[in-house]
Amino acid sequence: MELEHNRFYHIYNRSNNEEIVFKDRENYSYFLNKYFHYVNSFADTLAYCLCRHIFTFSFTSRRKKLKQSETISVCC
Repeated sequence: MELEHNRFYHIYNRSNNEEIVFKDRENYSYFLNKYFHYVNSFADTLAYCLCRHIFTFSFTSRRKKLKQSETISVCC
């Protein structure tokens, strides 16, 4: 998928039958580390939410790099 500059994107997913994906804090950390490792090279994350069986991210294509601390996060 090719991203256009200055466009907003929203990605989300949930588990089947509300199965718990994030069972403990380490699962949340592992997932976020992988996400930022791959996505930071091409997008700025504006906000994200990780719940036990759902994740959602809002981001825009990169023109300048934002720091991870400039994002808004919510964990359920």
